[in-house]
Amino acid sequence: MPSANYRSLLRTPGAAAFFLPASFGRVGGAMTSISIVWLVHGHTGTFSAAGLVTGGFAVSEALGAPHLARLVDRFGQTRILPPALLAHALAVAALVSLAPRAPPTPS
Repeated sequence: MPSANYRSLLRTPGAAAFFLPASFGRVGGAMTSISIVWLVHGHTGTFSAAGLVTGGFAVSEALGAPHLARLVDRFGQTRILPPALLAHALAVAALVSLAPRAPPTPS
């Protein structure tokens, strides 16, 4: 029974305090990709453009992740999280502001 396994795991001292905030924190990352798909598809009318933009966003995050991890290891999460969050927010804001200007692509 899978739910019994989670209950026993979350009863481990400190597990719930770590797991619950981490779960909520990961929702934003998952929602970013699907939001980009909906945004681009809504403005271009094609899922191919939406996939290309979402893929480009994912690749840029994947290329930046090792560098971000290196900075976190060197300076700590407290110092690195605010500028990383700002950079992510600026990238999403740029995408949101540029999407309506994109010309519709033929299907």
